[in-house]
Amino acid sequence: MGVGGQGGGVLGEMKAENIVIAWDCRGHGGNTTENELQLDQNTLIADALEVLQYVHAKYPEHSLQVVGHSMGGSIATKLAAKIESEFANESIGKALKTVFIID
Repeated sequence: MGVGGQGGGVLGEMKAENIVIAWDCRGHGGNTTENELQLDQNTLIADALEVLQYVHAKYPEHSLQVVGHSMGGSIATKLAAKIESEFANESIGKALKTVFIID
């Protein structure tokens, strides 16, 4: 779901006014996990939700904007739908403001 790389482009612009957290999904980049080959959508969405919950707990006063690139765009969209349907009345549901999809 991340937009890893050098952090230029969209991330560079977002960093100017926001706290930006970029991570690699399991099995991608420098990320290691117990089962790196478990790459089904539900697992990736659960991983992303765990990251967002951690970030939201650390920075509760900030809104959340999710950016997904390529396959991460699909995960970001489904993550947002999950948050909207399951956490709409909780603080994380209220904090999620925007989902950006990059090709």
